[in-house]
Amino acid sequence: HHSIYSTASHVNDGDIINRRNELPQIFDDLDIDVVLMGHDHVYTRTYMMNGSTPDTSRGVQSSVTNSTGILTANSASGSKYYDIKAPNAEYSAKMDQSYRRTVTDIDVTDTSYTMTTYYADDMSVLDTFTINKTDSSALKNLVNETESKKLNSNDYTEESWNTFQTALTNAKSVLENENASQSELDDAYNALKSAMDGLKAPEKKDPEQNP
Repeated sequence: HHSIYSTASHVNDGDIINRRNELPQIFDDLDIDVVLMGHDHVYTRTYMMNGSTPDTSRGVQSSVTNSTGILTANSASGSKYYDIKAPNAEYSAKMDQSYRRTVTDIDVTDTSYTMTTYYADDMSVLDTFTINKTDSSALKNLVNETESKKLNSNDYTEESWNTFQTALTNAKSVLENENASQSELDDAYNALKSAMDGLKAPEKKDPEQNP
């Protein structure tokens, strides 16, 4: 209940500071991605926190993919409101005290967590954030398998080889993209697998025919 990363009235309470010093590493050790908190009646969303250190390297983002650390947030309930006391808190990516009730909708899929916070009076969006989780192992393995074969362009038709090279180049590009979605990884895998299966040897010339 007590928000360790609040920006309002309890930000410097002794028990909050103790929790702020102790809990983030525990959350991190337990591989927890999101912690929802309360107590201070103000909206605050943190950066992704690596222990007690905010990841501000890319500024304020609306989504992350395969990030480390935890996200915390707390909202304004409307029963009462507390003024912001720490407007420059280094861990705060988004804060708001509009003296309006807020409500947060959470959508969880196999590969994503999306949190959208609305002003309850008109349901306009105050903030949204998505954590994407992807599995690139299948595509990595396929790329490695492909490159280990050391295929030669002379062994295949020009058309099938060009299709294969395009798919391989795209697969590598997708792997290098830290924000690639699961569907992009899956599409790249399927395209490369299809291109490999579609490699064709050139037709052999009939030795009795004139060159």
